Amino acid sequence: MYRVDKLQVSSFAPPNRVLDLYLFINPIGYECYKFEQEINRFITEAPCKINYKILPYHNIKTMSEYMHRLGIENGDFNYRNQLYLTVYQVSLAYKAAMMQGCKRGRKFLFALQRALHQDKIPISEELVFRTADKEGLDLAEFKEDHYSRLTKDAYTTDQHVAQEMGITSTPSLVIFDNLSEDYGIMVQNEITTAALLNLVKQKNKPRSTNCKKKQHTHGDHMHAVKWQRHSNES
Repeated sequence: MYRVDKLQVSSFAPPNRVLDLYLFINPIGYECYKFEQEINRFITEAPCKINYKILPYHNIKTMSEYMHRLGIENGDFNYRNQLYLTVYQVSLAYKAAMMQGCKRGRKFLFALQRALHQDKIPISEELVFRTADKEGLDLAEFKEDHYSRLTKDAYTTDQHVAQEMGITSTPSLVIFDNLSEDYGIMVQNEITTAALLNLVKQKNKPRSTNCKKKQHTHGDHMHAVKWQRHSNES
């Protein structure tokens, strides 16, 4: 399970340092796409090993926030329900692509997001399948996995991880440092390459919170979490 505890930030580049990054996203949201690009740049510049996972997450609250960003009235329940279903289906598509390898899955996700946000192509099942085919996925296997129980279970696991970790909005990034055991940092708004590089360079340790309630330590966009890893997250 997850609880807020002490925040520890280790020195920047010990030889055995490993950072585990968990990014929780709305797979069709522009803000999430933008922050993914920032994190990709951070990974290329960080002088330590990075393990990186992208997890789709959404609920009524995150959908309401997404509609607000789009300038759509939150009271439009029909549109919200349609949007909720769309995000769910795209999340399943991403998890299905991941069945053919993590790198292929992320490549598929980025290509789909580029089509949505750069090429301005409306989301559709046809676009999802065309993107999967274009990115070299086995299309027949992808279609089968898209609707499989295994894919739905993988998606459900992501929702549970997000809830246990206290994710309340997307995008949210959680960083674990192997030199700080299971102590991690959640960043919710200011996800930029420069901010992340500055964060991991810090040597001073903020005061421990030692409480179960959410406790902000670096302003309103960052707080500390502690995670007991599940066996399938090792």
